[in-house]
Amino acid sequence: MQFKEKEKSKTQCFNKKVALLTFHHSFNYGAVCQTYATCRALQRLGYDVEIIDLRIVEKYSLVQRLFGIGRMFKFWYFRYRYYPQFTKRYYNTIELKKSPPQADIYMVGSDQTWNPLITKDLLDAFLLKFGGAHIVRIAFSVSFGEYSWIYRDEEALNNIKNSVGEFSQISVREEDMVSLCNNLFNLKVDKTLDPTLLGTDFLELTGPIVGKHTLVSYKFFMDTSYCDCLKTIANMYGKKIELLGKLRPVQKMPYTYPQGVIGWIREIAAADIVFTDSFHGVALSILYKKNFIAFIGNPLRSGRIKNLLRDLELEDRLYEKSTYELEDIVKLCELPINYEKVDLKLNDLRTKSLDILARIGFYNK
Repeated sequence: MQFKEKEKSKTQCFNKKVALLTFHHSFNYGAVCQTYATCRALQRLGYDVEIIDLRIVEKYSLVQRLFGIGRMFKFWYFRYRYYPQFTKRYYNTIELKKSPPQADIYMVGSDQTWNPLITKDLLDAFLLKFGGAHIVRIAFSVSFGEYSWIYRDEEALNNIKNSVGEFSQISVREEDMVSLCNNLFNLKVDKTLDPTLLGTDFLELTGPIVGKHTLVSYKFFMDTSYCDCLKTIANMYGKKIELLGKLRPVQKMPYTYPQGVIGWIREIAAADIVFTDSFHGVALSILYKKNFIAFIGNPLRSGRIKNLLRDLELEDRLYEKSTYELEDIVKLCELPINYEKVDLKLNDLRTKSLDILARIGFYNK
């Protein structure tokens, strides 16, 4: 990742060790990318970083495992090549409590690390309920992911309420969460960027980007109507379609397999147009100044995309209809994006977020 020169300075190096707990082992491009970005941002600020090797269990069918072997290897190699050191492997919260990692600071985040629908029986671990009382606890750019669960899961809600007081600093990724923390927990929190936006690019990973003039689709939810619309628009603009994140072809459209994290970043960065319903797909599109359209995938988790677009005054890039109306989508493709204006807002948010991240070394217990 590339940072401004003043952000590269190690004048804020506290010679302190940060043990980071996040979704580092997920076979999800965004999760791995944000883990890498968080570690690099901390290292640029002068911290020694170690990843706590506790993994969320992800269930895959036999077909998914067989088709996904190549991609799984590329994910493994990326973690081996670009992640910092790991702690020993932990399998549950009890093991963490019995033998906690040695560090000055425990950090959780970013991503949906406070979403108990994902963390399940590991929620206590992601609330950093292990280690000595002398250790500084930080939550950086955390998200609940879904807002509806919090009103129906009283046990998880009370657990979070009883835990947040142990944190020296909490920052969240969405404006909605700022209000939520204030209303439900009587807690004042900072709002910070997702770590993938803390730098200006991923040049260290990708090398120089060469444009491919493609129409890239990184979309979890694809039906026949969407595919037909995608093909029509690609033909209209004379663009080659490139499907990202797929294990096999969809309606005979071109795709790259097996695609690793670096290839995923490169394809988005090299595209002319990006169609996505992924938060990190939107984030990378903005980072690389792409013409993009953000679709609604899972409505329960669309808040994070809407918050980011609202922060950067890009709400007009969001397509919220449940049907794919060709005329409306073409209008969005034709709508220019003023990236000079976007960059001013993004740089301001980036500076504030990095300042908050740098501040963790000043806390003492």
